[in-house]
Amino acid sequence: MYAQNSLQILSFQEWIGWLKSLPWALKWFPLLVTIRPLIDNLYFLKEVSPLISPPYIVGVGTPVLCLIAIFRFKRFAYNSIDKAFAYWSVMLLLSSLFLLFYDPFSLMSIEFVLKLAMPVYLYFFLRILVRDLRDLHGIFQSFLYSAVFVGVLLLYEVLINPISIQDSRGLIRIQGSFGDVVSYGMYVIFTTIIATYYYFSRQHVQSFKRRLALIISVVVLSVIALLNIHHTATYTIFILLFALFFIFNVKTKYKIIPLTMVVVAGIVMSLWGSELVQERIAPLVETDLAVYAGEQDSDKLLHGRMGRWRRMLENFSSENVWIQFFGYPLKLDYVFPYIGIG
Repeated sequence: MYAQNSLQILSFQEWIGWLKSLPWALKWFPLLVTIRPLIDNLYFLKEVSPLISPPYIVGVGTPVLCLIAIFRFKRFAYNSIDKAFAYWSVMLLLSSLFLLFYDPFSLMSIEFVLKLAMPVYLYFFLRILVRDLRDLHGIFQSFLYSAVFVGVLLLYEVLINPISIQDSRGLIRIQGSFGDVVSYGMYVIFTTIIATYYYFSRQHVQSFKRRLALIISVVVLSVIALLNIHHTATYTIFILLFALFFIFNVKTKYKIIPLTMVVVAGIVMSLWGSELVQERIAPLVETDLAVYAGEQDSDKLLHGRMGRWRRMLENFSSENVWIQFFGYPLKLDYVFPYIGIG
């Protein structure tokens, strides 16, 4: 097995050292995390051909590389969570394979089998890769380095020229060459989680100023992204994360942090609060407010998701118990709308 130690990753040089210590059967994963934004920005190539689309190539290559590592390296000691996950994995894989019985030569069937099975092969691969805090922090660090590209892309779109825009509920969203604005939202949320985690976990090994600098950098770029992607779920999660950050900071010796957060929030709301709510927030929730006021049908809640959930739940409830328990693929029919985005 490859060399391990429990040191935390604190610098770029140490991250490079950790990366070099990994065999190629494992090293590909943090490298993929690091360049993933570049790959995702080539999403449009699928319109030319799926065979030259980097996200599609990654989608097929990832399970292959995960399985190579799983079969190559020594087994880890199973705990109760691993065993429970293994039982669930068997059910998931059996259900997914029924798609191939329906249409074995369809690209869509193969794509869905690979996509639905992803939690299984990634979970057991990561149980091999992540053995201590050094590995965990190495992956976190890889994600932060990948976010640098996203930050540069964001600033280019905001300050120079949008690459791609989307009109939603009267608001103009920027999305780069990503397939959707949710990609920006994903980087906002996960960089915030990592930065706040580092802030607390590194308090004994890294200076307060360095930890605070990372938080401030992430927050500034995140706020710029939030004000330009207009994504309700990302707004909500970001606010909740910083509510947690505030609560945990109250318990530390740095009481200046929660106090500063309150002061800054108060200044922002007093100067721009009304404008932010009217121009940025209100258009995102006006349908929900209309539902609560009785002016719209309740199916319109959550941008129409409530109606979709009701219809899907009614369809699901009408199926037999085996399909409800093991999944829609057991119908041996065209069930992709029920197991995909829909």
